[in-house]
Amino acid sequence: MANGSEKYADDYSVTEECKMMLQEEILVLEAIFADKIVEKSISTSDECVNRQVTIAVDINFAYESLTFTCTSEEEDIISVGHLPPFFVTFKFPVNYPMLEFPLISIKSCWATDEQCSTLTESLHTTLSSECCSPQTPIVYDACQWIYWNAASELGLTTSAENLNAVDNLDKLNVIISENVNRNERQFLYSDHECPICFDLLLGFEMMRLDECQHVACRNCLKLHCEVLLHCRNFGALPCPADDCDQTVPTHMLNTILDANQFAQWCEITTEHSLKSQLRYCPRCYKTILSDVENRDSSEPQSVFCMSCYYSFCASCNDSWHPGLPCRLFADKLSELDDKVKRYQGNKRSAAVLEELNRLRRIIADEMLNMDTVNKISVPCPRCKVAIQHDGGCNKMTCSRCNQSFCNLCGRRITGYDHFRNGGCEVHGGNVRHAVPQRNWHMGQVMAIAAQRIHTDMPLPRVRCPSCKQMNVKTTFNNHAKCWYCKSNICYSCKKLIHGKLYLHFTPSSGCVQHSLP
Repeated sequence: MANGSEKYADDYSVTEECKMMLQEEILVLEAIFADKIVEKSISTSDECVNRQVTIAVDINFAYESLTFTCTSEEEDIISVGHLPPFFVTFKFPVNYPMLEFPLISIKSCWATDEQCSTLTESLHTTLSSECCSPQTPIVYDACQWIYWNAASELGLTTSAENLNAVDNLDKLNVIISENVNRNERQFLYSDHECPICFDLLLGFEMMRLDECQHVACRNCLKLHCEVLLHCRNFGALPCPADDCDQTVPTHMLNTILDANQFAQWCEITTEHSLKSQLRYCPRCYKTILSDVENRDSSEPQSVFCMSCYYSFCASCNDSWHPGLPCRLFADKLSELDDKVKRYQGNKRSAAVLEELNRLRRIIADEMLNMDTVNKISVPCPRCKVAIQHDGGCNKMTCSRCNQSFCNLCGRRITGYDHFRNGGCEVHGGNVRHAVPQRNWHMGQVMAIAAQRIHTDMPLPRVRCPSCKQMNVKTTFNNHAKCWYCKSNICYSCKKLIHGKLYLHFTPSSGCVQHSLP
């Protein structure tokens, strides 16, 4: 009896010590994994038989991305940088961790049951032989092993010939959804540089465009859209990044603009959309909403008036002439002159003669107007709207369709490569050789004038190493953006800044970002 009592006492003490060790391990796991603990069923009471914890464990793979496909839909191929986690369940026996190992099961929403079983067996083998010994908690070690070794154990590869495959399309959609959510969280909690004000801000304070993924801080993007709205830009507003053809989506405009500004933008856009489709019947003068978008199309297009049943040409407003080119204003004027001569001297045709003279005046005025427009403007190569060049460089941007083109040759261009590669001239000379040396920016002229009035000390100046233009420091910031070529310059070392700005202003470089002018 004494031996039995002592054995019972020993078993009881071991069980109690295991309970205490398990409680301490659970507290540590909660501190480490926090929201990764999906399920927990641990109690100090003896009635709690099902003692277990389930942890979501991520996978680490030493590649920028993995390519997955579906065995049933082989044409669906995706590239992801994150995978959904494994759900690892640990069931703890009474004498864990002193005398027994926990029962471990692994489940996944994208891996097959066979892959999960293989991973579980490899984990059991590793824990029993290498990682742990009795009286040692193993949950954290097991999760770390899965994090570092799951990719290699499952044979995930970056080979383009042997794609990673899942057995149904639903699992592929789960992988896509997890990758999108993880990328969004990574964006929100990392630093990003605004290309407009150059501030470093967290993703929570930035706005990211859907298509091009360019970012800008909320205040700068709002100011960018307000300036374009003030200039009565219609349609989708362009992205603020350089040489980007994407636009700010409508749902983002609704977020950053106030109610009145967004309503104004909608009104301007709707007005332009309808204006491009409005036609006026030359016979009854009724307004017609047609589907003809381009008045200057190379092929004539017809418009039908439902009021007077008149079919006319959308380009010249004459009667519909299929297969024939539109008549020139000179031809119309010559034809009217012949008719006027025919009816002159006939008193009975006074009304007809008056109407012919009225039409002649209208056509003559329109002819003079078109001649003037052709002399002072160039047509956009995309939408054919007339655009007047009133100064600046020869790179033109259409305010109607946002197409960039050369003012001299009329070709569509992007950026300034057209002028640098031996094409047309910019500012009356080649962009690389004829840059004006004293073409001061108006803001710099005003700053220099104010400085000369209030102090005798000259303001620091630096010549841009790229375009050789002079830039004046008027603030405490040693970072400058050249007013001519938009290069990033340091006022301290007078050199170009390459890469991220905050990496240039470090103690090792010897340049400080802020100092007195």
